[in-house]
Amino acid sequence: MNQKVAVIGTGRMGSALAAALLNKGFATTVWNRTAAKTEPLSRLGVHVAKGILEAVEQADVVIVNIKNYDSTMQLLPASRN
Repeated sequence: MNQKVAVIGTGRMGSALAAALLNKGFATTVWNRTAAKTEPLSRLGVHVAKGILEAVEQADVVIVNIKNYDSTMQLLPASRN
């Protein structure tokens, strides 16, 4: 499968989604504010982006899995850098 997916936010749900996507053959990239939360996914073979823009630019589909609207809005200014 050639489709590239990025998962932004690797809490319980984001991590489960990323692992399932990888297992189904999707090229999967993740990004999380806390890099340590991405380590288990990295060991599975998921690509960990250094920044949110890298994750988004590499993807055909982006899944945002952030706590709430306010948390998402806090990320948007950071993604402009």
